[in-house]
Amino acid sequence: MTGRTKAIVLVATTLVLVGGGILILRAGQVPDSGVRGTVTVGPLCPGPPRPTCPDAPLPGAPLEIVRDGRVVARATSDTKGAFTVYLSPGRYVIRPVSFNPPTGPHATIGSRTLDGVSRTVVVESHTLSTVSIGYDTGIR
Repeated sequence: MTGRTKAIVLVATTLVLVGGGILILRAGQVPDSGVRGTVTVGPLCPGPPRPTCPDAPLPGAPLEIVRDGRVVARATSDTKGAFTVYLSPGRYVIRPVSFNPPTGPHATIGSRTLDGVSRTVVVESHTLSTVSIGYDTGIR
């Protein structure tokens, strides 16, 4: 292989390390499998659940993506509580990491540590699976 041939191979192929595996992409191709979701927090009002006090999007929520007992990726929800992680096909657990939200609309929950519930998701080729993650304020 000449130096010129090597350069062509490197331009034509991109390796993306995701989800405990490697996705091999051709030039111009983008990852197209993984998980997208929303992270919410609630309840925000004491008493029984009611439409006037719904759970709210939770920005800055840390998530770990686990496959076969190993953390293979990490994500943080954006200002609208959304996240997207590109992963190779397989079965994953989306695990919320306990944290204290710094400030903002969730300041009413004080210095409580928020805990979330893990969700299992199956990622298929050429698909973004969807998942909802909820953090619990402990307000009852």
